Amino acid sequence: MHREPLVVILGGGYAGIRVALDLAKKKAAQIFIIDRNPYHMLYAQFYETATLFRSEKSLETKKQQRAENQELLNSGAIPLRDIFSHIPAIKIEQGEVTSVDPNACAVIFGNGRKLYYDYLVVALGSKTNYFSIPHLEQNSIGMKSVNEAANIRNRVDELFFTTPKHKKITIVIGGGGFTGVEFVGELVGYMKKLSRLHGRPIGNWACVVVESGPSVLSSSAPWVARQASRRLKDLGVTVLAGSAIVDVWPNLLYLGKEKRPLGFDLLVWTAGVKGACEGSIIKVASFDRKMCLIADPNLRVSPYQNIFTIGDLASTFDARTGAPMPMTAQKAIHEARYVSRIIRKLIKNPKATLVPYKPKPSKFIVPIGGKFALLEAGSFRWAGFFPWALKYVVLLKYLVTILPPMKSLLYVANELRLFVRNDA
Repeated sequence: MHREPLVVILGGGYAGIRVALDLAKKKAAQIFIIDRNPYHMLYAQFYETATLFRSEKSLETKKQQRAENQELLNSGAIPLRDIFSHIPAIKIEQGEVTSVDPNACAVIFGNGRKLYYDYLVVALGSKTNYFSIPHLEQNSIGMKSVNEAANIRNRVDELFFTTPKHKKITIVIGGGGFTGVEFVGELVGYMKKLSRLHGRPIGNWACVVVESGPSVLSSSAPWVARQASRRLKDLGVTVLAGSAIVDVWPNLLYLGKEKRPLGFDLLVWTAGVKGACEGSIIKVASFDRKMCLIADPNLRVSPYQNIFTIGDLASTFDARTGAPMPMTAQKAIHEARYVSRIIRKLIKNPKATLVPYKPKPSKFIVPIGGKFALLEAGSFRWAGFFPWALKYVVLLKYLVTILPPMKSLLYVANELRLFVRNDA
């Protein structure tokens, strides 16, 4: 009997999900998707997870607490079973692969079990990069998982509940990129609600963004950076640009060569990411300075012809500027569609001529508190309500590619409900 080719995908993020669904749709192979978590994380929604407002309930039952906690996690993640349960060709494996044996075409789990493949797609995404800043990891919270986002929300809530009303609460966001700006914009509204809930004077809390570059969103077009800076100022956010964090201690960080001190109650680190694939997982493979796998023109991990890398983990470059492609969902999905086509082509003809991958520039919608967002799509730019509304259209458009239409609509409706709760 002819055996179907087996494709193993490491990672259930935007890239891994897309490859699996595209291959299954074409009935090209049997597919295993492996992830340490049983859910697909929606990173673009984490700023809402980290600021989800709940009114205090003195007689809250354990059942109600569990339901609230589940709602918190569901705001930034979708169970993998909801995506794949109706597709027989795709098997979900919850676990962690510790190494790959390219010669035996096998992935090896922590318990020693092996799973053999015909084609391997490494889409493990990215993780927080602390840039070797002393004591930073121990004294901050990252924002690269839904659990971290939920932890931030709970820590902020706890600060307002336990801190004396006369004592000022200072929350510092390390990094003025997309994640930091989105989060702090929403954080302001969350802190205002908590202030009213706990009877705290408005002036007794502060949000501070610390950015080593010349401004927030400095990697974007100057117009975007200016608009974002103006919006944050209007919201009451303090931005310390040109200020690199050089050391961090409990409730105290130091900025610049002068080591200027800045006290804080909570430090959220959003300033850096690196590839989540440890250097030892694939022997001989090459990594760039951000620990991303260096790929050949067909997104294969050289020198292996049947191992591909996509998404945040793949080191790819803008053909026009030569700059590294930003780690976005759009990049991940575009690369995944390309690799699924390449694998299908190789299954039909292992000696087929392959067309090189051509990166596409990403478009950005950056929500910054309330019903306000910035849109950058090439030379087209817009600020205000329309980009904010468009963000939910984009979310729905993505969800209908991985979920049934009704589930997609219900998810977006729930996200809008949570937004109203956070920002009303």
